[in-house]
Amino acid sequence: MELTFYIFIKIIAYIASFSILLNAYILKRHVGHYMHPSIIFSLLWFFYTIIPLTVFIFVPINPIAIFYILICTVAFSVPALFFNWKIAFRLNSKKIESKILFDNKFLNLSLILSLILSIILTILSLMSYGYDLYSILFDLLKTSGDYAKYRGNGYYPSNLLGSAAILWIYLSAVLGGIIYPGKEGKLQKLKIIFLALTPSIFYMLIQSSKLIFFYSIGFFLAATIIRNTYFQNYTLFKRETLIKTAALSIIALPFLAISILSREHYNDIDDYNKSFSLIFSTLMDYAFAQIFAFADFFSYMIGMDSEISYLDDVYSYGLYTFTFIFDIIGSVKSMPPGLYEESYSYNGLISTNIFTIFRGLIYDFGILGSIFYLLLLGIAANFTFYTFLKNKKPWISFAILIILIEYCLGSYLLSMFMARFMFLLCIVIYLMLFINDLIYCKNMKQNNLYWP
Repeated sequence: MELTFYIFIKIIAYIASFSILLNAYILKRHVGHYMHPSIIFSLLWFFYTIIPLTVFIFVPINPIAIFYILICTVAFSVPALFFNWKIAFRLNSKKIESKILFDNKFLNLSLILSLILSIILTILSLMSYGYDLYSILFDLLKTSGDYAKYRGNGYYPSNLLGSAAILWIYLSAVLGGIIYPGKEGKLQKLKIIFLALTPSIFYMLIQSSKLIFFYSIGFFLAATIIRNTYFQNYTLFKRETLIKTAALSIIALPFLAISILSREHYNDIDDYNKSFSLIFSTLMDYAFAQIFAFADFFSYMIGMDSEISYLDDVYSYGLYTFTFIFDIIGSVKSMPPGLYEESYSYNGLISTNIFTIFRGLIYDFGILGSIFYLLLLGIAANFTFYTFLKNKKPWISFAILIILIEYCLGSYLLSMFMARFMFLLCIVIYLMLFINDLIYCKNMKQNNLYWP
């Protein structure tokens, strides 16, 4: 009887997950292309649910939580039905295609400058906590492990140098994502990927912070998606892109492995079996455990059985979603170093203290209020995307959309709007695009070419 019931709830969870995919398909029929924020959000949450459900098929889950995510994705998507996308995409097709608009000396030099500044600031931020340059560069495992331990215990609060370093790290990823599609040849493309992601890999290695690396990949992809859309390339998935992504993931594994070993304060790398087991289990947790953690939290919030009891912090009025605002106004409420004190685990198979954006939304706005919040965010996202398609020089909406797409990509972890520098990053991206446009227009005039 128990096995029959388990199979039944798993089937229900699969139905909810495929319903998210169905929502994306219905939207695509209305919009005309998959390259749309609401569709991307739905597609992402289909993958964020269906893959963990399949990989950890023997881990139980409350299907009601998956249906709740379905409702949230629909709420984010509904505003798309009230825009005339045929007109918007037709206007977008009238933009002049010029590769040098985003592949020029200014953006290329800006990428190199961002890389250099991010590395210098990363080192200086670590030195501000008392570490010397020799330990940072030549005693990597111990230094990054110690830093992660003390930071996790709240001894190292964030400082201006650290925030500036992360700002330039993300900017490097964004600039790389904008430049990358215009490069021809594998070597040139690999060069841009190297320049764009080296800052986040360096940060991950010396500060044992994998989240920055994952978010940098997200910013790179977000910038590439928006740049491709600007040039009427609406193909979201290409076979060669998936192959390249898989290849890059394999290349990144050694760096992730070093970060994991240092984070766990484990220096006996000669014990290969133990090292491999630690690395594998940690990667599986990072990739797939969040949805089960949220489902357990959701069960607790609606009064059903859960693995653990959770903090009752409902109606925090945006604290978990827009933390930076509360930091600015001097909120007296402090957040735990890992955001949540509880850590979900199940029979030693998975363990995580990350609960997706939905736990923070429910804390901030309640179960129903979170749906309304995503409806409002969907209105803003659709309006911004519509503006982006219609305008010939949509640099403000270009910058905002990069942040919004990254918000969607990172939603299986937590809210990107928590970071105090996220809106500053949006302003910097806009300024980069605006200055780049001025330089481009000047070059066009000097060469007696027309740029509207």
